[in-house]
Order: sequence, then structure tokens, then C-alpha cells
Amino acid sequence: MTSGCFRSSSPRSTTSPRRLWLAFGCVFLILVMPLKARSVTNASYAVTVPNTTQWNMTSPGGEDYQVMVYAPDQPPPPGGFPVIYMLDGNATFPMAVESMRVQQASAHGSLSAAIIVGIGYPGDEPFNMVRRAHDYTPMPREGARHAMTEEGQEVSYGGAEALYRFIQQQVKPAIEKRFRINPGRQALFGHSYGALFALTTLFRHPDAFNIYIAASPSLWWGEGMMKTLEKEFDPTTITLDRPVRVLITVGEYEQALSPAEKKSDDASETAARRREHQMINNAQDLARRLKMLDSQRLDASVIVFPQEYHRSVLPVALNRAMRFILSPDTP
Repeated sequence: MTSGCFRSSSPRSTTSPRRLWLAFGCVFLILVMPLKARSVTNASYAVTVPNTTQWNMTSPGGEDYQVMVYAPDQPPPPGGFPVIYMLDGNATFPMAVESMRVQQASAHGSLSAAIIVGIGYPGDEPFNMVRRAHDYTPMPREGARHAMTEEGQEVSYGGAEALYRFIQQQVKPAIEKRFRINPGRQALFGHSYGALFALTTLFRHPDAFNIYIAASPSLWWGEGMMKTLEKEFDPTTITLDRPVRVLITVGEYEQALSPAEKKSDDASETAARRREHQMINNAQDLARRLKMLDSQRLDASVIVFPQEYHRSVLPVALNRAMRFILSPDTP
């Protein structure tokens, strides 16, 4: 009887060299073929986001940035594409692109197509804690707390104005050169320190963008310095070229403890820190003050997302931001 590569033989038969080589060859094929199949099956490839590109840019101060861009695969509308600029681009850019693409595919109403620009840093880490602490914060007052360390490294603060100039003078012109954009529909999204940058830009350069998303702004930073900047901002004395809309968001567990945190060993320390930072109260108070300003061209709103903390709220806030910026009902 013959089965596959092997042939049965009687006990008296002799094994010839030819048969030995044949048997060896069959065993080799049996052993090797599954390995080759596994190597093909397990081949890995880089995951890419459709219709995206990236390049590096260097600021006048010699700092390198990674710029990531998504452009819709369709002709621009008559007025040009809206543009959304995302701080912490390494983390926020892919989330923003997929959030917009998924919501555009919804049968319950789609979002406008937009160009999304992530401004991040060279490397694969989602956050560069040292550089973002410098880039996203205004120049501290004399004697304010600005010698903090983050992840064991010394940081310096006060680079917000330099980053603003880099975006306005280098990043925006590069985008406008490559794509047909709508200059009247440009938004800025920032989270935590990035939200500080968004608010600092609003207070100092309100016409830079017409929509500002400040997600979980660290308004406690700098011993109340943001209130000083806010007091200097008076939209009644500024001629805004177009209406400005502001959305401030925050998570429930950025001020309160979650059920799991209440059981942790450092619950008291965490609760004390959150009472000091007052993330929800500060966000709500700021939105209320902005609403009270005597201006017909500035609107502000605030959202508290339940059961979210400082990091977990980021994709939730970003998802809502896409609707706030690109909903067909948006004026």
C-alpha cells in the first residue's frame, strides 16, 4: 500500500540508498512547508492611515516638529476645506482622522470633510512630556511654580508664543500652499497643557482660529496665571473678523475620585490634589465668564463627560470636538 511519500515494505526487504534519499526528501518537505506557510501567514506590515502624509519642520529656534496631514479624497467645496490643527499630534492625529471618517459614514448625518493637521514631535511616543510642557505654556510670572519635573526630567515653561509664531508663520502657510482651504473655518484642539495653549492663543490672538477646543485645561497651572491673561482679553475692544466659538470639556473624575480610586492606597493624596486643581469648577467658571462678555461674536460652552478621568476623556472630547467643528448645523 502506498501512502503519500512513504512506501511500506516487508521485513525481508532491503532499503536502498535511493529509497533513503527519497524518504529524507519527503521528511524535509513535510518539515519545511509548514514553516514557510507560517512565515507568510505571520508576515507583518506597517499600519497606515489612508490619505495621510507627514514631514518634519524646524522652527526658527531650531526645534524639530513632526507635521501629520490628512486630506479628504474628494474635490474641495467651493469655499475650500475646513482645517483642524491638533496639538499632541502623535496621540491625537490618528484618533481625529478615524473619528471624522467614522462619523462621516453614519446614516444619521455626516460631518463636513476637513483637512486635519497634527503637530507633534519626532518619535513614536504619544506624548513628549518635556517639550509639550515648554511649548504649550505661557511665560510664567516671577516666582510662580515653573520648576516642576515631569517623568523625572526638569522642564522649562514659557514657549507658547514661540509655538504660536511657528504655527502661524510656517505650518499654516505650508498647508495653504498644498491644499485649498477655507481660511474662515480653522480650528485648534488642545488637551491639558495643550488646552492651555489653545486658551492662551484665544486670549492673545483671538483671530488666529475661529474655533477653539480646550479639553481638560490645566487652569490651575502657574498659580492663577491664566486668569491674568483672561482679564487682559476684552473682545469688545477687538475687531474680530469672524465669530469665534469656544468649547471647554472636562471629565467627571478629574475633580472627584472614581470608585476604584476611592479604594486605592493613595486615595487621600489624589483627592487633595484634585480639590486643589478644581478642574471642573475652573472649566465651568471660565465658560460662564466668557459667555457673560459683552460680545456678539464670541460664544462659549462647557461639557462635563461622566465617568472619565484626565487621560480617558481625551478620545471622548476629541470625538465631540469633531461634531462641534464639522456638524452641518455649525454656522
